[in-house]
Amino acid sequence: MRNRFPGYCYYCTTLVPKGEGHFEKRQGAKGFRVIHAECVFKQREEKAKAVEAAQ
Repeated sequence: MRNRFPGYCYYCTTLVPKGEGHFEKRQGAKGFRVIHAECVFKQREEKAKAVEAAQ
């Protein structure tokens, strides 16, 4: 879901303007965290490489 409020990307730590990223509910904490739409793809690639390397 797109972010309705600006915030700092938890992946690259730069500002994510309103509507240019996604928000996620924090696990075990109050509030939400924001990530750029482009950073989602970078994060997925890193996870896939880590899984591949572990096999």
